[in-house]
Amino acid sequence: MTAVTKPKKRGPMDLVLISFFSFLVISTPSGLFNIAWTYMHETFDVPLANLGVFMSVGVVGGLLMSFSSGRFVGWLGVGWTLILATVIHLGGMTVTAIAPSWAVLLIGAFLGGAGSGLVDTGMNTIASQRFSTGQLNWLHACFGIGQTVGPIIMTFIVVNLDQSWRVGYVLTFVLDIALLVILLATRNRWMVKRNGEQHHDDADVPSASIRRSLAVPMVLLSMAFFFVYAGVEVGAGQLSNTLFLDGWRIDQATAGTWVGMYWGSFTIGRILIGLVADRIANSLIIRLSILGSVIGAAIMWLHPSDDIGALGLLILGFSQAPVFATFISDTPRRVAPEHVANAIGFQVGFASFGIAMLPGLGGILAAQMGATVIAPFLLAVLVVLVLIYEFILIRERQIGVKDA
Repeated sequence: MTAVTKPKKRGPMDLVLISFFSFLVISTPSGLFNIAWTYMHETFDVPLANLGVFMSVGVVGGLLMSFSSGRFVGWLGVGWTLILATVIHLGGMTVTAIAPSWAVLLIGAFLGGAGSGLVDTGMNTIASQRFSTGQLNWLHACFGIGQTVGPIIMTFIVVNLDQSWRVGYVLTFVLDIALLVILLATRNRWMVKRNGEQHHDDADVPSASIRRSLAVPMVLLSMAFFFVYAGVEVGAGQLSNTLFLDGWRIDQATAGTWVGMYWGSFTIGRILIGLVADRIANSLIIRLSILGSVIGAAIMWLHPSDDIGALGLLILGFSQAPVFATFISDTPRRVAPEHVANAIGFQVGFASFGIAMLPGLGGILAAQMGATVIAPFLLAVLVVLVLIYEFILIRERQIGVKDA
């Protein structure tokens, strides 16, 4: 559980860069949407509250593809799965850009979510096998970059250029076409090895059935971990504004700045950890990250002052930054090769479940007990995360998994 020199895989640089680009492609639309929805709901004459309907349809599409990703990898191989995913995402962005009605827009949301979910799980599957922990953290940093630049691009289009929000989605069409061409040119190089780098068989590993993978205890523990982790990650961002406004009586401008800095801390954290992750044991990275998150949430609960309490939120965000990618990187160590694609799909899918449920639970508690309950709620959920991860480490020792 200490610093190590990892005999770790280092992905081919061209594939690493392509994967980075793919995460920019699937994350930029979500950033665009943060601004576009203000204008989209007027275009289709639907209430602002229909945001929940749009997002739910996209989440369903992503969940279906995440849980099915292992089947696609087994049938098509990773390369063709990524191509199919990009085509679906391209279809979703195209439908969104030209949608004549609300119903058609929801079709675009479903396809966009499905394509994004399949690209996400497909790239994480290949990256967990062939990329280093540092490269995986940079991959996820690219997702944050896309989410960050998306609102800037859409704001420039609708404000500075005085153009329709649809123009922003034309940009995503161009990005998807570029990614599709690149993936077609490299389709035979996206292989999942049978036994890591020790086996030089270029055939993709056959994927186990969903039922068989769900019977593996480590798969179930990993799903629980991602459910809780992702719920805290998004819940802290979604609920902190309510905590600041209604609990601490901070003005909206200041609260918005702190929340924006929270999300920025993820990208910064992932970039920085990528520089050192290959020299530190993965379990140590995750343990320190969870510990830092607990400290951040505890500072928010204690709330010695508004500024220090808000600093706790930034500590929480920065500390969580490496967890998702580092845990994904460890998946091939925890489960047999035939379960890897399914396990990663389940993990990403249950992360979406956690995002859908835990922030909502926190919101219900805040409505019933007051906004100040949000900080102890986050702390309690993080304690559950600590317990789940310690159970995972115990299980690793039982089945003889070596630390990376």
